[in-house]
Amino acid sequence: MSRLAWVWASLGLGLGGCILSSSVDPACGDGTKDVGEQCDDGDLEAGDGCSSTCTFEPFCGDGIKDDDEECDDNNIAGGDGCSAICQIEPFCGDSTTDPGEGCDDGAHVPSDGCSPMCQVEVTYATTARWSFRTVASSTALACPTGVTTIQVISQALDGDSPVGSATVDLFDCATMTGTITPVYQGRYQTFLAAGNSSGTQVYATTVSAVVDLTTSDGDYTAAFVDDGGYFSLAWTLIGASSNLPKTCADAMTTSVSVLSTAVASPTSFFEDLYTCADGGGVTAALPAGTYTVSVSGLDASDGSLGTPVNLTDRTIVAPNKVTNLGTVTIPIDGL
Repeated sequence: MSRLAWVWASLGLGLGGCILSSSVDPACGDGTKDVGEQCDDGDLEAGDGCSSTCTFEPFCGDGIKDDDEECDDNNIAGGDGCSAICQIEPFCGDSTTDPGEGCDDGAHVPSDGCSPMCQVEVTYATTARWSFRTVASSTALACPTGVTTIQVISQALDGDSPVGSATVDLFDCATMTGTITPVYQGRYQTFLAAGNSSGTQVYATTVSAVVDLTTSDGDYTAAFVDDGGYFSLAWTLIGASSNLPKTCADAMTTSVSVLSTAVASPTSFFEDLYTCADGGGVTAALPAGTYTVSVSGLDASDGSLGTPVNLTDRTIVAPNKVTNLGTVTIPIDGL
């Protein structure tokens, strides 16, 4: 071995003077959090949450508003009111009409004149039509004694929840129709109340329905039944054996039967059929009286899929009252 080669070997150097050992001392920036480091992100750049000395540092997006930040919403996405560099930016709902917005009322609710997308809402109107009749006859009757005024009540909805105050429009009962003052576009839960002109006495109200005024005018038609009323109910399904919740698809049923039998006259019964997936409904008008109500899921041949649920001594009240039966749990055999 030459003298030069011997010197290299004694120093731990290979040919060319390279270190033969593969060990490297821990260092800030090597991507491994070593003893004495709070962090190590593999670089020595500051401003990214881990400093050049491997200690934590504030950064945009950490959810803490630092001295040089106007905001910090815990992300670096723009368009949400706090920009990717943590500066306040315009957004729909900030009560300032910014470029691209037709309005901004600081809210995100429909049917108040400014849409949740900050665009000006137009107006539409519901035309209501009403009549008075008996359960047995569709022949129109005159307004009952003392009933001079029909109120058309329209409640704006945000999804299925009421928003804002309901509007009330008054009409002469005898006209049997009326068009409300236009309201801002949207969906409205609508019903009628029949009573005196001062509103201090209400003869009856109608079953409500949603009128869609999103893109056009709408219609609502209802009858006041002088000698009867309605049952309303919701339903869920369970396995008769497992006692576990089931869907209509699990039960292979598309229909639910509600059979109302008059206690005073067992041969007088009324059946209403519903789409199972609707989860609830209101019966057709029934004569005032006491009933046994049987609820069951039906197969494709309209046969019962389990033991019907019997609700006893349920009362229909006139005029035009709705009796809520609550939620009925329907058992399905074989599940």
